[in-house]
Amino acid sequence: MLNVCVIGTGNIGIDLTEKILKESSFNMVALVGRRAESPGLKRFEGRVPIFTRGLQEVLALGVGIDLVFDASSADSHQSHWTALKSKGIPVIDLTPSRLGKPTVPGFLGLEMGDFSEPLNYSMITCGGQGAVPIVTAFAKSADSIDYVEVSSSISAVSAGPATRANIDDYIGATENAVKIASRARTTKAILILNPSSPPIFMRTTVYVSGDFKPFEEVNREVEFAIAHVQKYVPGYRVQVPLLMKDRTVSITVGVEGAGDYLPSFAGNLDIMTAAAIRKAKDLFISKESEYVKN
Repeated sequence: MLNVCVIGTGNIGIDLTEKILKESSFNMVALVGRRAESPGLKRFEGRVPIFTRGLQEVLALGVGIDLVFDASSADSHQSHWTALKSKGIPVIDLTPSRLGKPTVPGFLGLEMGDFSEPLNYSMITCGGQGAVPIVTAFAKSADSIDYVEVSSSISAVSAGPATRANIDDYIGATENAVKIASRARTTKAILILNPSSPPIFMRTTVYVSGDFKPFEEVNREVEFAIAHVQKYVPGYRVQVPLLMKDRTVSITVGVEGAGDYLPSFAGNLDIMTAAAIRKAKDLFISKESEYVKN
């Protein structure tokens, strides 16, 4: 059984912890926050070991940890990684810090990992998790790609303080990930926090210009990619089908969340936390097949 620790008690940390508690192969040894009165910590009182004075408290007590999930903030992750690296503890980073290896299960960061050296895997952003599979499919069915644009809309209700504080980091991390996946000359990421009521579901539109194979081949690659993501995010699906005109292709995907914490409209939480858990299993437990090799 894998001994895991979660840092951060905001929306992502809460959703992630709820998912971990459903996993028989994980043993939650620490939930780490910095405010004893945090609603996230209070939610898990009596359910998991709680630490209220940050990561250093856990490390000082010598809690046995195999893997850390960091769901704090991009700025905080820098000090967390410094401390964890010194202890040889690997980390899956759910902040947009860009310190770790950009990772989308089955698409980016595919190596199993050699933990003789501590590793840091970055789950990028919700937009990155939603877009990279599609961008990879487009790249597999193109001779060249010039430009990639990723526009994500999420409910403002689902965006906590850390997400709002990290918008610039979000943009940079998403653009970097789609550039790696596509090898495009130019990439652009957009994030919209939609305040509508009732809340909207997460949607990501990917627009790409380049030299593509026929429509049927592009669409087949897209269908394969979506099916792969649905293995760990069942609510990931096409909202606006593939469109192809001249040298451009576009598609819109959405995510219906599992509702482990916020209601199902918060697919932006679900795609991050489910992907992080899938990556942990790939590294330590059982590796899923990789879409990019299919």
